[in-house]
Amino acid sequence: TLVMPYMKAPTLAAYLQHLGSEDKDKVLAAFDRLWASILQSSAPAPDADNVLAYLAEGADWGVILRQAYIEMIPLNVFYEDGKLVFFDQEYMRENCPAKYPMFRAVYYSHSYLDQIISLEELQERYGLMSVWDALVNEEQEFIAATRRYNVYHQFYAWADMDRSRMLKNRQILKIIGNE
Repeated sequence: TLVMPYMKAPTLAAYLQHLGSEDKDKVLAAFDRLWASILQSSAPAPDADNVLAYLAEGADWGVILRQAYIEMIPLNVFYEDGKLVFFDQEYMRENCPAKYPMFRAVYYSHSYLDQIISLEELQERYGLMSVWDALVNEEQEFIAATRRYNVYHQFYAWADMDRSRMLKNRQILKIIGNE
């Protein structure tokens, strides 16, 4: 059994979502802390061991981590008095660039940060520009493999809300109700 004390702190994602356009420095400070934590999370590996190098040959992949914890994203971090407390870190990739977990942090956060800081500015700050498209493709493959779309596609189709089907069913019920 693994037990963790109850945390009263918000997640980093919740903290970032409540910041306003005047809080750009706070957003950058939080992401800088996250980036530093990613870089310190594992011993470095030789560049030649980079498992993602084939995605963008010749690109600057930066530091390669022997063990990259790719769930170091704002949804899986408590933010307590400026400190980051990580949880739910079930996925690790060996010999992976530190840019991949940072990409994931930016990728899953930029939709609620775009009023404060542009995606391009975050990409530039953390050296993600040249590998962004390759990492988007890698992320899509990772999600498809993790969720096993090839096996559970029928379940996902059933579980997904199809708005057109919902509206059609609503009209059918309306017709039946009037008869």
